Amino acid sequence: RQQAVKLLDITFRLLHEHRCDGVLTDLYPLRRPGRDDRTEFDWGDYDSLVEAYLQGSAFDDRVPVPVWPLPVDDRMPNPAGYGGVESPKYAQAVREMASAAVTHFRRRGWLDRHVCLLGMSASHCGDEYDRYQVVGRTFRTADEMLRLWCDLPPQPMAPFGWYRHPFVDLGNLVNTWCPPVRYADPTVFSRLRNAGCRIWWQPDHPPYSGSLALVSPPSHIRSIAWQAFRWASDAIWLNGAADWPTEPPESPAALLGNATATTAWLLYPGRPFGLEYPIPSIRLKRLQLGLQDAEYLWLCLLYTSDAADDLLCVDLG
Repeated sequence: RQQAVKLLDITFRLLHEHRCDGVLTDLYPLRRPGRDDRTEFDWGDYDSLVEAYLQGSAFDDRVPVPVWPLPVDDRMPNPAGYGGVESPKYAQAVREMASAAVTHFRRRGWLDRHVCLLGMSASHCGDEYDRYQVVGRTFRTADEMLRLWCDLPPQPMAPFGWYRHPFVDLGNLVNTWCPPVRYADPTVFSRLRNAGCRIWWQPDHPPYSGSLALVSPPSHIRSIAWQAFRWASDAIWLNGAADWPTEPPESPAALLGNATATTAWLLYPGRPFGLEYPIPSIRLKRLQLGLQDAEYLWLCLLYTSDAADDLLCVDLG
């Protein structure tokens, strides 16, 4: 456990030093059967792992991470263990877990930073909207305060050439939109923001956004933060920035043969380079430069615009 926590601390510090922040998904409190068929939650191990990041004590500047996933999502409780997403038992399990998580996060002072990750749209090929409706309603019924996250397109894609796109309006459920940028429309983003939603997005590939791929020109990754600034985005979501396999590649050459390593990883495991700790990639350095560019742009506008009071402060990490 000490080695694992040390590795996490180094990873979070590296990201933070480069003006980014990490989150841990698939991390949940211990559960055990309690009285009257109810579930009891033990938050001891969970808190001991995450509180340094949520309180800021893990970082030299003492600035905590701005967002953290609530430990209840479409994977936990597992619908398969409760008869499926439409089962009353599943709905009861979601209510118990959501209530416990909201109560605990409120007591610890973390609730204002939570997001509830419902990621059912990896394939973007058919029934994701219907499934999100079912699961989203269950979560919304469990607690109206939950900030439900969705990476489906927030608008019909038929006008953009996606024939028979199975769009369903999820506006009554979702308040944090985070689609891949190829499915993003700045006009729709503006409308959603005015309605009170948070707007995130995921980088893609040209011509939709700059690319994170290792073979891309240096300007591509640096341009991602510029695009976020231009769209007044609340956050950029970089999926799998340090999502290493259980057995990392043993050599730099093996890293180059890993598609995820060359398109998503911003930190590399140290083992291929004879080290016992993670190392930042050149792409992370370039992303940091882009984030600094965006901050300089914001400062320039803040001090030169007559409408400075109306500017939106963009949290880029």
